[in-house]
Parts: sequence; C-alpha cells; structure tokens
Amino acid sequence: MKTKARFLVVMLFLASITACVPIQFPEQPVQSPQKQPTEEILVKETEEIIVPTPAVEVEETEALESGGVEVVEPEEVDEAEPTTIEIPFEPTASTPDPDNLVKNGYFLDGYEYWERELVDEGGSSKMSIRESNNSDFDRELWMNQEGLGNLAMRQMVPIPTTRVTFSATFEMTNTSGPMWIFNGSGYAIIVLGYYDANQEFLGFTRILNVDESFFTGTAFYGAPEGVSDTNTQHNIQINSDQVYKNYTIDVHEELNENLLAINPSDVAYIQISLGVATPDSGSSGTLMISDIVIK
Repeated sequence: MKTKARFLVVMLFLASITACVPIQFPEQPVQSPQKQPTEEILVKETEEIIVPTPAVEVEETEALESGGVEVVEPEEVDEAEPTTIEIPFEPTASTPDPDNLVKNGYFLDGYEYWERELVDEGGSSKMSIRESNNSDFDRELWMNQEGLGNLAMRQMVPIPTTRVTFSATFEMTNTSGPMWIFNGSGYAIIVLGYYDANQEFLGFTRILNVDESFFTGTAFYGAPEGVSDTNTQHNIQINSDQVYKNYTIDVHEELNENLLAINPSDVAYIQISLGVATPDSGSSGTLMISDIVIK
C-alpha cells in the first residue's frame, strides 16, 4: 500500500511540472520568397516617320443605310500660273503753291491774269500753252517771234517785302538773219521790273538770251547799243537751248548787290515781263516758260 501511495505521489508531481512548463517545438527556418528575375526591357528610340497621304475631304451627311459616311473626291486644282494684273502707277498730281504771289503762274487757267502786248512790224508772232515735261504741272507758255516785231506778256505783282524769291523753269533759243553782223540775233527775255507804291518805275533785272552783233556798242554808224549794266539795271545772259529748272533770284539780295541805286524799302511791286523780239526779217526768238513763282 505504501508503495502504491508513493507511486501516485510521484506521478502527480510529474504531471504538475508538465502543466507549468510550455512545450517548445524546434524552430523551422523561415524561407524568404525568392526574388523573381525581372526581364530587362530595352526601349529603342526611333523617329516617327509620317507618310503624307493625299487629303480627302470628308463631308458629313445623313447616315446611309450602311451607317457610314459619304466620301467626297477632292476637286482638281488648276496648277496654271496665276494671271498677273498690271495696275498703272499714277503719281500724285502737283498742287499749286498757296503762297505764290503770281496769279496763274502755272498757266493752268490759260492766259488769265496775264496782259499781252504786241508790236507788229510785219513779222509773225505766235504763242500757245503746251504740255511740257519740264513743268511740275506739265504746262508751259510757248512764245515765238519770226521776223520783225516783238511779243510780250506782263503781270504786275504786289509784294509785302523785298525778302521774296523769284523762280521759274524756262528755255530760250534764238536765230540770226543774214545781216547778223550788223543786227545781231533775235532774242528771248524775262524782266523783273521794280516799282514803288505809286507804280513808278525804279529799275529792272533782265534775264536774256541774245547774240549781239559784231558792231554792238561801237562807234560805227547805226550800231546798236550793247547790253550793259548800270546801278538800276542788271543783265543776266543765259545759254541758248538749255533748260533752266527752277531758276531762282533772291530779290532782296539782287537789289543790295547789283542795283545799288534802288532802295529796297521803296519797292512795292514787281512786274514780270516775258518777251520775244527780232531786229530783222531773218531772225527769231523763242521762249518756253513754266512754274513762275514769287514768294
């Protein structure tokens, strides 16, 4: 009995120890998931090639029975060269200078404001207004004297001061007769006559084209007087058959330097005289003038 009792006590003791101590199992190694090999993707850069395709004009229409759209064929393009249209160039027309003191100095109104003077000695006197490339207005006065006689056109111009300029475009020609050695040639002339407030004559500036005779200014009987300057008259000889474009005279300077007997403060008018004349039946003089301005 005592032996059984001891056996039971030992068994109970062992059971109690077993209940208190946790049972440990051997640890199993943890396997990490294997890394799957990744495929290396190579990207090759290439240029995108765009192939042009002919343009097709698609016109939306009502759905067809098939449910599609109607395709319109492109219209044919006319590849012929475009027609060139030439537009003529028309330059702006010139406008008369509003400051011009000369009335109708461009001869746009015919002979208006100009006074004509004719000395008829049996020759032929002619004048007309013609087209001219020398003028800004394509107009000029043409005057001609053939044979004995003279022709003149005049206009009196009031001026506020002598500090003005005269300008004009002109051409002069002359011819001589068989007796040129005695008489000289025909001539053309432009005269600026200076007058006071009472229109009393003071002197002049004369632009002329003339061939003087061999005996001009000599003591030979009947010889004509030569063209000479004084303190009240100044002569300017110009060449024949030459166009003088916008030939200009400063009036105040002209009076102070070439016409010393004239007091500039006395001048109130300038008379413009245009003339042609001849000394005999075989000579001639011609004047072409345009764009006459005093301002």
